[in-house]
Formats: sequence, structure tokens, C-alpha cells
Amino acid sequence: KTNKSTKAFTNKTDNNQSQINDMQHVLGQYFTEIEGGCNNAKQQIDQKFQEIITALTTKQKQLHQRIDEWKLNQLENVNKEISNIIQYKEQSESKDNDDGDEDDTKYD
Repeated sequence: KTNKSTKAFTNKTDNNQSQINDMQHVLGQYFTEIEGGCNNAKQQIDQKFQEIITALTTKQKQLHQRIDEWKLNQLENVNKEISNIIQYKEQSESKDNDDGDEDDTKYD
């Protein structure tokens, strides 16, 4: 009877040990899955952020280029106006000098 009890106890203990080992193995796999899943999620987030940053940087460069083009256009317009004013001034001075010379000859 003692021998049977010992064997039964030993079998039960072995069975419990096997279940504990199985549970540890399953929990270990779950731990690995959690780590892998979190790392994967972080990588996906990082990739999306990089895509967003790249898109924003591209848009930023496009906007800077548009501003630079607008600036050049405005400066060109201002330079044209300055050139027109200088031309008008030179023509006016030329007329004034021509008119002034005639007036001088009248009074001589």
C-alpha cells in the first residue's frame, strides 16, 4: 500500500511538474509575442512618423520655393518700375534742359 501511494504521489507530482513546465513554456512564448508585438508596433509608428516628416519637409521646400519665386517676381517688378522712373526722369531733365536752353537764348 505504501508503495502504491508513493507511486501515485510520484505520478501526481510528475504530472504537476509537467503542467507547470507547460505553463511556463506557454507564458514564455506569450512574453516573446508581447515583446515582438510591441517592437513591431513601435517600428510601424516610427515608419509612419518618418513618412509624415518626409512629406512635411517636401511641402516646406515647395513653399520656400514658391516664396522665393514670388520674391524674384516682385523684385523684378520693382526694378522695372525704378527703370521706368529713371527713364522718365532722364527724359524730363532732357526736356527741361532743351527748354532751358531755348529760354536762355531768348533772354540773351
